[in-house]
Amino acid sequence: MDPFQESQRTLDLLRERIEDSPLSRREIAVRAGLSRGGLGRLLAGRSELHLWQLLDVLAVLGEDPATFLRKAFRPPRPRRTATGRDPHDLAVNDDVVRIYGLGIASIRELRRRLGRCEEALAELGERLQASARS
Repeated sequence: MDPFQESQRTLDLLRERIEDSPLSRREIAVRAGLSRGGLGRLLAGRSELHLWQLLDVLAVLGEDPATFLRKAFRPPRPRRTATGRDPHDLAVNDDVVRIYGLGIASIRELRRRLGRCEEALAELGERLQASARS
């Protein structure tokens, strides 16, 4: 499958999840840190979808990123092995999903820490300005 088709499948699945959500598109966009127009452009394919945007929208929707991506990139017509199992299921086992989940958790922790650093820098800047005035 070419990258365009993979992107389309991801966007189609994301649109489906958003439509199934009790939240409005506007509320999803705000909670994910996007403008409503930005979310619309992403879903229409007029703007590039970055991984962090996808993760933020999935977090708002309460969707597990590993499960979402596994479904988005599942082959359209599963082939069967001699045992009758889908080879894609053999490749993406529980260990892979667990490791991917740890990576997502690490990214979230880094983003949380970055936010705390930004807050500390802003507070330091305010203190420096206050001391310069006095």
